[in-house]
Amino acid sequence: MKSEGVTQKHNYIISPGLVACWFIAVLTVWILAAGIAEFFPLANDSNVPRSAIEILSSWDGEHYTEIASNGYSIDGADRRRFAFFPLLPTVAGLLGGQSHAALAGILFSQICYLGCIILLNNIVLGKKPTPLHLQPGFWLLVSPLSFFFLVFYTESLFLFLTIANGFCSPQGMFQVGICFRNIARADTPNSDLPANSIFMVGSAKF
Repeated sequence: MKSEGVTQKHNYIISPGLVACWFIAVLTVWILAAGIAEFFPLANDSNVPRSAIEILSSWDGEHYTEIASNGYSIDGADRRRFAFFPLLPTVAGLLGGQSHAALAGILFSQICYLGCIILLNNIVLGKKPTPLHLQPGFWLLVSPLSFFFLVFYTESLFLFLTIANGFCSPQGMFQVGICFRNIARADTPNSDLPANSIFMVGSAKF
């Protein structure tokens, strides 16, 4: 049975309301970043970002941008960047090249987050028609911590790979799920425990 406001395709469902909320969240983050860059100017000798792209790729994002644009280096303090795993900056570099790696990384992270909330809904709810305010993907999206999934950080890619791992299990696609789990190992050093846990949860029958 197809509920109103829910598009059903194959073995998963997509809530248009949830996608709309994601779009609003992404738009809000970009507007806030542009506002911060425009209305809170800092001293010229400051290393604090000045553009919306730089705002959304600050802190760890600066390291990912440098890795995506110029690779790793063993010179001086640049050696510290070996602590950052290569998957996210590699994808950003491939999509955006040396000049637009930060923008590509931000947009890629935001798209991964959309995949996270859609897959989370499907793991928990299956095809059960559910109001937006009762969808787990919605509450993940409106959480204050969602900011970290909408910028050039590794969290959204890691979460997507982990949830995708769990989503594949009840579909009988165990080999695909294992591939997602192994790919996640190139994204963060802490991938095994949550990946294994959600793989087992996803293998259960809901």
